[in-house]
Amino acid sequence: MAGSLPIAQGVQRVRVEIENGTIGITVHDQREVKFGGGVRRAADTAAELAALEALPIDLVAEVDPADAATMVVRGAGAGLRSLRGMLGYELGLHVPAEVELEVLVQQNGHVTVADHRARLRVTTARGDLRFENCHGGTKARTGRGMVIAFGARGSLDIETSLGDMQAFVEQPGELLRLRTGKGTIQCFVPPRTGFVCSARAEIGRIGSSFDLPTEATSKYGMVMTGQYGDGRTKIVLVTGSGHVSLQKHE
Repeated sequence: MAGSLPIAQGVQRVRVEIENGTIGITVHDQREVKFGGGVRRAADTAAELAALEALPIDLVAEVDPADAATMVVRGAGAGLRSLRGMLGYELGLHVPAEVELEVLVQQNGHVTVADHRARLRVTTARGDLRFENCHGGTKARTGRGMVIAFGARGSLDIETSLGDMQAFVEQPGELLRLRTGKGTIQCFVPPRTGFVCSARAEIGRIGSSFDLPTEATSKYGMVMTGQYGDGRTKIVLVTGSGHVSLQKHE
């Protein structure tokens, strides 16, 4: 499938919603959402598979009834809930760089976003997240998956219940928060960054190239707190089980 969905005047943000699938998003200079890709289907019986194959798979768009400034882009969803089997998208999207973007994968799916310049919000119940050179501020959550962000500018607020996290920050905003229930956190910031830090490993160790004080909280845990420079950025790094590293990075 392939197509495009125009973004009406007055729309300030786009929300993409699918049940399952992998989404890769980059930007272009047209005021539309351009899409391409396909679906994978699986079912236990021929009849169940035929019912899945009868569903339209093209993306559709409508203005959010609760917010006229939001355009909602949806895949096959409502029809899936009454059927047995699995339908997963493999999508490539092009969106305007300066339009706010929200991505919601209801169940399983990986999401990659590159070069976006406006506010970004991504949620998936399970899947890896990757953010490349996103400069408008990013808030994201995955129930289970690895997270990497590089070339980041603006605030980062990212959480995974299970998975390692890496963030290479080019220009920090007011908040830099990385949280995982189980996994290692590596955070790299420019050496001249001013921040107030609160880092905790319930089970694990913490290291830093900023010479911040650390303290053992138990036989297995550690915390690190302190201020560096002007304290403009609030850094919060938390893992339930794993190691935490805060390092200088040009």
